[in-house]
Amino acid sequence: MTLANKFKAVDKQFADFQHLLSCNTPSELKLNCSLSQEQQQIFKNVLNELQIIREFYHDRFYNKGIITQEEVIKQYSELHTLLLQLSTNTLSLDQALQKINTKSEHWSLDIIKKNILKVCYAVAFLIPVVAGVSLLAFVFPLMTFSLTSALILMVSGVVSLSLSLSKIWDNLSSVESTSSVKNNTGLEQSFLGNIHTLFGTKKDANQLIIEQTDISKNNSSEASMELNLGDYSGLQIV
Repeated sequence: MTLANKFKAVDKQFADFQHLLSCNTPSELKLNCSLSQEQQQIFKNVLNELQIIREFYHDRFYNKGIITQEEVIKQYSELHTLLLQLSTNTLSLDQALQKINTKSEHWSLDIIKKNILKVCYAVAFLIPVVAGVSLLAFVFPLMTFSLTSALILMVSGVVSLSLSLSKIWDNLSSVESTSSVKNNTGLEQSFLGNIHTLFGTKKDANQLIIEQTDISKNNSSEASMELNLGDYSGLQIV
């Protein structure tokens, strides 16, 4: 199973929001009443944010080989755990946002620590660079005494310079910005905030009945989901 499919499998573990997160457009929702323009825009934002969040976890962790695919899924699942806790009122929106912020700070600090180490390694490889330059300085004077020795010295100096400069470049080019983590933090907080707004802040007592076709192996079972917009802790499959 590809990582993208595993992301979607995580979404499906949270049945309360499975239909919402599996839709591509508001028109795919089967409602007994229409969504307002504001709700439609929020819905589009939720789907767009979730896709970008998935890409962040894929690019930030999996592509860079920082952690295993299983760990990527574990990190991604934590966002959905917060979503589930919000839906059951075991966690307030402010607490959920704070948890995301704390996780982001931990990631950013880890990136900064690794960046410092990379810069230190780059500085350390300046020593072989200086040594290589020093060796090359003796090449021409040595040619008057022994051409073979001069060539050996020149090759040694060039190799030392090449390897050292390569290591310096590798370390400096892999220095990572924390901006991607900060951007993802904002997206995750916005994602939870939009979910909360979509299902938790409507003042009237109207209910939206989302009738969904449960795409199972035999494509035969149908279900509907009742969403109480006044209190989305009551989400349930009916």
